[in-house]
Amino acid sequence: MIGPPGRDMIAVVARAGGSILRAGGWADILVATAGPSDLVARLNASGAGPVVDARFARGCAPLPAL
Repeated sequence: MIGPPGRDMIAVVARAGGSILRAGGWADILVATAGPSDLVARLNASGAGPVVDARFARGCAPLPAL
């Protein structure tokens, strides 16, 4: 999911009842796993921006250290 800059995305996931799998490549991107079946609606209601299926979010992964 993508959040607006400055929003506490960890709190958004917690309020929605999801679990964080990993951070994305930027501070406002997190990869979360579903808890409740209506997690997407709960994330949106909690302040998340666009929610993208993780299968399509590979471009959001952090870059490996060189």
